[in-house]
Amino acid sequence: NLKALSIGEVYLQWPRTQGSEVLAALIQAFHGAAIKVHALDGAPYFAQTQHHQAVFDTLNALAQFQNTQPKASQFDGIHYDIEPYLLPGFFGMHQKEITHSYLDLVKAIHQRAQALNIPFGLSLPFWLDMPDEFTGKILRVEQAGLTAPLYEHLQRHSDYIALMDYKTHLHGPGGIMDSAQNELNFARQHQKKVVIGLETMDLPDENLFVFEGSPHRQQPPTTKSSMVFYQTKTSTNTDTLPQWRVHLIEANAVLPADIAAAKERWVW
Repeated sequence: NLKALSIGEVYLQWPRTQGSEVLAALIQAFHGAAIKVHALDGAPYFAQTQHHQAVFDTLNALAQFQNTQPKASQFDGIHYDIEPYLLPGFFGMHQKEITHSYLDLVKAIHQRAQALNIPFGLSLPFWLDMPDEFTGKILRVEQAGLTAPLYEHLQRHSDYIALMDYKTHLHGPGGIMDSAQNELNFARQHQKKVVIGLETMDLPDENLFVFEGSPHRQQPPTTKSSMVFYQTKTSTNTDTLPQWRVHLIEANAVLPADIAAAKERWVW
C-alpha cells in the first residue's frame, strides 16, 4: 500500500498502446489516495534528432488524454528519463551533436508542458556537474548565445529535476548532499525544484573499459590480441536500441561469427 509507505507521488510509464479507460481509472484511484501521478517516458535514443518526432507524437497523445479526461483522471506532471550519455559517442566525437539535440528536445518538451499547464520534470545523474576525469572540465554547452554547464541548461528548461544521487551516505565528501549542492543552489536561485532519488537495492558492479590510441574499423587481426567494441544487431524499431558489446580476442583465436559479421565495430 503506497499510502501506508507515505508515498505522495508516483511516476507511471506512459503506455505505448491505447488504454485510456484503464489509465484514467488508475490515475483516479491514485488521486483517491491523495497520490499525484506523473506521466513517465524516456530512452537514450530520444535525444537524437531523428527520434524527436516520436516524442512529440507521444506528447500529442498525452495532450489529447488530458483534454478528454476529467480533472480527477488527469496526470499531475510529465517526467522524462532520457539519459543520452548511454548513447555510443557521447563521451567522444558525438558529444556536441548529442548534447545540442538533447537540449533542443528538452526545451521543446518544456514548451509543450507549459501549454498544457502541467509541470515538467527531468531525471539527471548526480555527476553531470562534475569535472571530466581526463580534461578536468565541466561539460558546458552553448545554446541561444548562453554558454553554461549542461545541467544548468536542463534545469532552466524544466520545472524540476529528479537527481539520481545513488550514494550510501548522506553527509561528507561525495555524500548525497555534497553531490547535490550545485543543483540545489541553482534551483534556489531560479525557483526550481530538486527531488533527490536514492537507490533502494544493491546494484551490480559495473565494468569500465579504458583504451589508448586511435581505433580503426577494419577486421581485427588474428595474429595479435585485439579489443573490439562492436554492434550485435540493428533494428528499424525505434523502441529498440542497437546492442553493443566489448570482446577481447586473443592472438590466433578463432574470430566469433557475430564479430566477423558486424558492420559497426571499433578495434584497438
